[in-house]
Amino acid sequence: MRSSSQAPPSRLFRNTPKRIPLYHLDLYRLTPVEVVELAPERYWLGEEVDLGIVAIEWPDRLPSFPRDYLKLQLQREQERTHLTLEAVGAATSLLPKCLNP
Repeated sequence: MRSSSQAPPSRLFRNTPKRIPLYHLDLYRLTPVEVVELAPERYWLGEEVDLGIVAIEWPDRLPSFPRDYLKLQLQREQERTHLTLEAVGAATSLLPKCLNP
């Protein structure tokens, strides 16, 4: 009997078409050269794409960060997940709005 199983295809980039575009970048499997070639800054600068929200997994692989951003970090400890929000630059004015809509 022959059995084959394949891992689900992973997506490096996903755009969710909504009113405000959401760009999801998963940099985990990319080399530093591949990250540079991807040019992630064009997403947060709105160059060649519509300006929108950019969600980045493994942001430590970025060659540079945007000037203003919200950092959301999830950390699992035993049976609990902790959420940390950090605002950088002008995004500091957005943080209260995120917490008290």
